Amino acid sequence: MKDFYEKQLAGRFDKGVIFSRGDLYDFYLEYEPELKNGTFGWRIYDLKKKDIIKSVGKGIYTICDKPQYQPFIGELSRKIAKLLAKNFSDIKYCVWESSWLGEFSNHQSGSFFTILEVEKDLMNSVFFNLKDNNVKDLFLQPGANEMEIYVQGKENPVVLKCLISRSPLQKISDKKLKINIPVLEKILTDIYCDTDIFYFYQGKELETIFENAISRYTLDFSRLLAYANRRGKEVEIKEFLRRKFSRLVGGVL
Repeated sequence: MKDFYEKQLAGRFDKGVIFSRGDLYDFYLEYEPELKNGTFGWRIYDLKKKDIIKSVGKGIYTICDKPQYQPFIGELSRKIAKLLAKNFSDIKYCVWESSWLGEFSNHQSGSFFTILEVEKDLMNSVFFNLKDNNVKDLFLQPGANEMEIYVQGKENPVVLKCLISRSPLQKISDKKLKINIPVLEKILTDIYCDTDIFYFYQGKELETIFENAISRYTLDFSRLLAYANRRGKEVEIKEFLRRKFSRLVGGVL
């Protein structure tokens, strides 16, 4: 029966077209007039788990027609994740690489860096632990001048910064290791907010990155804006999205 619903669903809603929770409920009522709201909630959960639909906003969905964002995890990121798992068992963190932005940008940076975000109270402990374990060229919350003068000139620099509470993360399985990385919505928000660290990706380059990311992957804008709110930039980023990408986000924001 579930396969029947999924086939009918694909016929009802075209790929890339957005529809509301109410639209989806009306679809199910055609086949199950007495469907309870609680059961309907589980139907939505199941569809999302199977990657048949994706959230693009609060109570707004689309049929999945784009790949899941799965960046390549470099050796240094794996090393850092292993050290954190070994020495800080319950730490909240995420690690990612500026090279991932190359997929979306026009101009390629001459050098890349790894970004590690950890809980504020553990930043110093993590800093010295990584230093003791031969993670070289580690920079603690560098400013714009440090980024341009010192970080960009290193071979494998690591930027250590504070992890914002309730940051949207995902867990990637790499062999036997579980690695916490940011979701794409967080990455986009961070490069918008952290202009000192991501100075190379501002202006037109920032617009290009956002446009390509929105075009290639299904983004959950309610998740993006909730995190932007945590960073005090929700209104600003929402206006930026509406002003620059109305064609891509129309009907969602």
